[in-house]
Amino acid sequence: MLSQAKIISIFCIVDDMLKACGHKEDIRIRVSDSEIITTAIISALYFVCF
Repeated sequence: MLSQAKIISIFCIVDDMLKACGHKEDIRIRVSDSEIITTAIISALYFVCF
């Protein structure tokens, strides 16, 4: 199970990486790209099929 601290850490890493790459977000967004990528990573880690 992923703890809240791990999820926040993943978000911070993703957000920092996007900023380091010079990523610009559209001004019309409601959810940041960092949040979407973090959700995808958490889903991949949590819902792994064995």
